[in-house]
Amino acid sequence: MLEGAGKFVRLAGNVIPNVKKALKKSDDPEEAVEETQEAAKEGVQETAKGQFKASIQEKASDMKESLEEQVQENAEYVDEKSDEAEEKMQEGLEKAGEKVKEVKESGEQLQEKIGGSSTKKVKHADDLKSVNEIKGVNDIKTPKDIKGVPYIPSYND
Repeated sequence: MLEGAGKFVRLAGNVIPNVKKALKKSDDPEEAVEETQEAAKEGVQETAKGQFKASIQEKASDMKESLEEQVQENAEYVDEKSDEAEEKMQEGLEKAGEKVKEVKESGEQLQEKIGGSSTKKVKHADDLKSVNEIKGVNDIKTPKDIKGVPYIPSYND
């Protein structure tokens, strides 16, 4: 009950200056009552407007603080996610680098096997026999072409 009385006293304190002015202006008691009622009504309206305005400003301030907190939380969340994405990207690049290194090493080994410093000579197309160099049927030796015993060199020869 004291809280209600305190509000009434504060409200009356805000309205009383307007009531004093209204009483000074009026000459007739009926006019004074009307003036005081009008002044009290205006005072209450102004006080209510002020309280409403203060309430709205307080709510707006609370909303602003809440929004700033949310923005800060979102910024932290985005930072965390970007760090995670950066780590994943780095891991992927490292794996790709390792695979490229393995491919390079296997390619070098293959080159060494094919044409490295070995003594074997790799044949080229020029080293292969052409069709003209292949013996025909007429060039193949027959039993008649085999030399006999008289043609074999002896120990004395």
